[in-house]
Amino acid sequence: MGPEQKDLAGDLLVAARRQAGVSQEELARRAGVSQAMISTYERHRRQPSIPTLWRLLEAVGMEVRVELTELELTGYRPMTVAQTGAKLTGGTSDPWLHVREFLTEFTFEEAPGRSRLLGQRPRPTGDARWDAFLGALGEHLAFHDGAPVPHWTCEPERFLSRAWYCFDTPSARVEARITSPASFLRRGVFLERRSLDRA
Repeated sequence: MGPEQKDLAGDLLVAARRQAGVSQEELARRAGVSQAMISTYERHRRQPSIPTLWRLLEAVGMEVRVELTELELTGYRPMTVAQTGAKLTGGTSDPWLHVREFLTEFTFEEAPGRSRLLGQRPRPTGDARWDAFLGALGEHLAFHDGAPVPHWTCEPERFLSRAWYCFDTPSARVEARITSPASFLRRGVFLERRSLDRA
């Protein structure tokens, strides 16, 4: 989708959802994404990738047919881990929305493209916890893809000297101790494994 089609995806999603009589919450449940993400797309704050849009349209019962007439090379690009890091800079109000959005787009990419999304080193976020989180995330995703782990993930500033529990409630702490992936544990980052599932 090119810049001139910027509003088309959100408008199409709203129309399809309303025609099907489905709320944002119900669509989120059906598609396995967050309601906040659907709201972001419908309000044109971010454009969904084509695979994400297809998944959402199919979740409201639409059959998606594509007719390729011309390939536009300047269209949509999925978010990279470096771009995700940039969104975490400056104390964003909902950092997990950006993390979930990245994970969703990463999941929909083909394997060769996923390595590209991890390759560029994120700049420091201003918060050592998020710098370590991004290092853990890059290593975790590359490892599970069977791809080389990016060198930047092993930089000293990607490791914490004190443990950080991403969700600091008693139940979340217990689950995080049990289910945190190894790449997060070794950096001092504790979170429930399910937090890394596609948003």
